[in-house]
Amino acid sequence: MAAISTTSLVKEVVIVDGLPTVVSKILPKKRNNKYVIVVIPGNPGLVEFYDDFVTTLFNSLHGQSPVYAISHAGHSPAEDYLANPDQNCLSVDDNETKEANSLPLSLKEQIGHKNKFLEGHISTHSKIILIGHSIGAYVILNLLRTCQRASDITKAFLLFPTVERMAISPSGRYVTPMVTYFKWLAIASSAAFSILPAFVKEFLVRWWLNDRKRLSLSSVESILKLLTPQSIDGVFTMAQHEMKEVVDLDDEVIEQNLKKLLFYYGATDHWTPISYYEDMKEKFPDGEIYLCERKFKHAFVLESSEEVAEMVASWIQEVIA
Repeated sequence: MAAISTTSLVKEVVIVDGLPTVVSKILPKKRNNKYVIVVIPGNPGLVEFYDDFVTTLFNSLHGQSPVYAISHAGHSPAEDYLANPDQNCLSVDDNETKEANSLPLSLKEQIGHKNKFLEGHISTHSKIILIGHSIGAYVILNLLRTCQRASDITKAFLLFPTVERMAISPSGRYVTPMVTYFKWLAIASSAAFSILPAFVKEFLVRWWLNDRKRLSLSSVESILKLLTPQSIDGVFTMAQHEMKEVVDLDDEVIEQNLKKLLFYYGATDHWTPISYYEDMKEKFPDGEIYLCERKFKHAFVLESSEEVAEMVASWIQEVIA
């Protein structure tokens, strides 16, 4: 079990690339910023889904390093949280806030958003450890190619990585027509859902996910935040771009950064079939490329956050030791 920490997770709204952005963080009592850990979510990119993961990760590392998780812009509801009044930990360099009509962002714009976060909000004296889940892994590969802080990225852990052939994967064949043709129906449905009493909304979410026996309370709360028009718009728009743009594997950036990368594939992941794992192993036989043996699902944040965090913490210990 992870060690108990008296430091707790907090959320705040910071301005990243001109956009109000929800960030979760846990900071050590002793400000040791040699390494900073940053979690980049999948899609949906609500940072709330990662609360248990971030907390367990920090505690499993005995509070050695600060841990941040950044939402995809427009996915987490910024109006639910307080803005950081002084930016003691994240130095904002954005002078103006963009108009609300800048949302929703495309996949490329979300990558640029994470680029700005690393360049403007993480201490230049710190080495960076990245954790990317699902499309967050694709974001990381792009950051290694384009970010000015790429040389400071010491290690990147890519969990259930959707970095190629998304639209033709088993899940992609189902999701592609849904996000292409039913986006506005989903937005309208979320608007209708939003006006229901809170207890009815919670009941419906639990009923919808009744096959997940270990569903956490924080996951239910996160799904309730997801089912709003702005979040659904952001999720569907980003997914539309994913299906079109995440096609070919970036062999060049992987080859150039192979020692920095660890890939962790799911054994029953319909976004990344085992054949994707096997192809990756064949292309990069010297890489750290693993297949899950613990029955974790692609959306591990709903049921297995603590177990996955403890596993990732053991890998990070080898980096920061």
